[in-house]
Amino acid sequence: MKQDLLNLGCLPAKIAVHYHGVPGNLIHIQKTDTTQKLCTILMLSYLDPVKGHLFALKALKAIAKQGVSEFKLRIVGAGHYEKQIKQFVSAHQLNPYVDFVGPVKYLSPAYFQEFSNADIFLHPSVKTKDDKEGIPGSLVEAMFAGLPVISTIHGGIPFVIQDKKTGLLVEEWDVENLACAIKALMDNRWLRNQIGNQARKYAESNLDLKIRELALEKIYNELIGN
Repeated sequence: MKQDLLNLGCLPAKIAVHYHGVPGNLIHIQKTDTTQKLCTILMLSYLDPVKGHLFALKALKAIAKQGVSEFKLRIVGAGHYEKQIKQFVSAHQLNPYVDFVGPVKYLSPAYFQEFSNADIFLHPSVKTKDDKEGIPGSLVEAMFAGLPVISTIHGGIPFVIQDKKTGLLVEEWDVENLACAIKALMDNRWLRNQIGNQARKYAESNLDLKIRELALEKIYNELIGN
């Protein structure tokens, strides 16, 4: 976004980069340790092309073609792209692997239950003709929840996720590598726990709302000369 402003002619001295935070104190996830083989993958967002649902489904289709069947994608949310996503699922015989949950009230018990039940959080954002993302809020919430996140080199995402440390990153529309990233976490519980724990520690130290509020106050104080 800073680069977009520079491209429009804004002076560098007039730009301050500030990352938003989420209310980490409200995110209390009790992850159930289970030995079940089924791996639950969560996508929680508005149903819009920029969120990368079709990208994710193409990667999961590739995994299913390898004979892997012990996974379930839960798509939580609603939006104008729902019809196209469901049509893709049906056209490619992915119905056994996908649950459409619908909208869930933000910060409700049901909302947090989705994080609790998930093994992997998937948010493969992609640019569209009219849109791109900054830092998705649900992605940061997943980090607070201690979930291993798989996302893309897109917008502000690489500024909060360090590849192979606090999450896994792939290029937009790189279906093969996205499938490899998903499969790597599906097959390795230890790796999921390691990345999820490191993501939570990073989020708690850097992305909590109170921490970001203090940083924003500092920007305001500098602007008024305090």
